[in-house]
Amino acid sequence: MLPQSRRLRRLLVAYSVNELGTWFGYAALAVGVQANLPIAVALVWITNPLTMPLLFFLAYKLGAWLLGLPPQGLDFHLSMPWLMHGLAMVWKPFLLGCLVCGLGLGAIGYIGMHLAWRGHVVYRHRRRRLSRRLVAS
Repeated sequence: MLPQSRRLRRLLVAYSVNELGTWFGYAALAVGVQANLPIAVALVWITNPLTMPLLFFLAYKLGAWLLGLPPQGLDFHLSMPWLMHGLAMVWKPFLLGCLVCGLGLGAIGYIGMHLAWRGHVVYRHRRRRLSRRLVAS
């Protein structure tokens, strides 16, 4: 079993890498940075075929807003001509939105999980100290 600090680091890195990977689709990066692989694999399911269109639409809207571009109405067709011409109009705001969402949510998750882990460790330490006091008295 790994020491607490290494387990925490791997858990936090797994979350952060997969939050970024969720938006860019390369969750296997978790293996390269020695993240917690079961957590990394479980977090990949956040973006499934049902949630991806909404997440990508929100990423596009965020990217368009950050670039100061008016959001364009897209007539999406899953075809090679649309991918060649339709995607050419939206790739900049879409990728910027994905980058901002991935980095932002990854940082928020990293900090949030670190605080939750720290709170859990403090709670267990206090509980252990209290039980020792009760046994000693």
